[in-house]
Amino acid sequence: RIVHGAGFCWNTRPVRRTAAPLHGYEGMGIEDAIAQAERDAHAAGLAAQHAQDQYVQWTTGERQVIDSLKRIGRVVNSVEFAAISRAFVDEHKDKFDFEDENKLEYTALHEAYVELMEGTLVAMAKDVDVEALVANLPEFMNGQALHADPESTGAVIDFLLSLTEFATFKSLMLAARVDAESNLGPSGSLGALVADEQGATAAVQGLDLPAELRGPLAPLLDVEADPGGWRTLTELKGEFLMEVRRSGKDRVVRMGMQVAMPPEEVYRALFDLSDPRVAKRFDHFTGVAVLHERHHGKVMDSVLRLHLRMPGIVRALKMMPDTMIVRATMEADQPEPGSYTGVLLSWDADKDCALDRAKSKTAMMRITTLRETSPGVTTCTFLEIQPPFIPDWVMSVMATNSMSRQIKNAVASYKKDKAV
Repeated sequence: RIVHGAGFCWNTRPVRRTAAPLHGYEGMGIEDAIAQAERDAHAAGLAAQHAQDQYVQWTTGERQVIDSLKRIGRVVNSVEFAAISRAFVDEHKDKFDFEDENKLEYTALHEAYVELMEGTLVAMAKDVDVEALVANLPEFMNGQALHADPESTGAVIDFLLSLTEFATFKSLMLAARVDAESNLGPSGSLGALVADEQGATAAVQGLDLPAELRGPLAPLLDVEADPGGWRTLTELKGEFLMEVRRSGKDRVVRMGMQVAMPPEEVYRALFDLSDPRVAKRFDHFTGVAVLHERHHGKVMDSVLRLHLRMPGIVRALKMMPDTMIVRATMEADQPEPGSYTGVLLSWDADKDCALDRAKSKTAMMRITTLRETSPGVTTCTFLEIQPPFIPDWVMSVMATNSMSRQIKNAVASYKKDKAV
């Protein structure tokens, strides 16, 4: 076909057409190439939708808050600010221990730390009215920021809202002490992680689950039917990886995490919520009440009322209820000897059934696997459907700012309890 000016002149000579291989599809048969292209197009569509979701036209007032947060962020992330904080933490970290009782000295040190950091912030960010900014954050967070990332300022917001929280301060001091006493550095050295949702769902197939649990889990068990569309939400090399994707109205999250203990001890340290000591190892629990236990054979099965105390952004936005009832099961030696696999679902204690997700915005479900992937090291894999009302960027901030610290502190506390 040859174009001449504004018209067309048809070339009637036979033309031999040769299909050039498309980049990325070399060596594939036509059906495999088409299937891969469709998966790639689907992933591209999800990425485009995510980009569109992140585009926000902020109001003038919201823009002023974001600009102030960015200026605060440059200070908080500066070498000078970090050095002042680290010097205080290093000087006083050894005064903290994992006892349940909080000494008066802890409160005095927290007050001194808040005064030091607030004073440093005001001095280094002279062009920002820090007090007014903090006062305006709750209103700002309940605006468009409730659904859209305020231009990657979430970590700064969380810092400002968490600075005066004693539990966060104590957790910071204990984590610093654990880092100083541990063979693992603050960033860990346990190797690369791979979050594997197919491994998690396959492990559940062999569990001794009653029908009232297996039925509600169907949306999670079917997630591997569409393996594409995952994007990284947060990652800390050698410690954990969190990825997310949308499935209809659901947000599906998968996470991989490594802990330097064998699976049985990881279960007892972090996941056996029927043991009251486990809740005390985490900042976001104020207590756990065991409503019912159905242990049989290698299956630990409990209905629990969790009393929650969420930090920082989540607390300020009142995103989570103060209590949540769940049914948690964990089976030993599944899918192979020495490993653990379990499920956790939001539960209706009155009807003794899974909470109706269509009627509850806080309903969630999770599959957990604990496997020893090298001597003395357990890889924990989670696959869950989370309540959609918590924005992805808030989840990312929570995981990045507290996940590693919480796990380190809980493991150290367990080892201390075990020694005692």
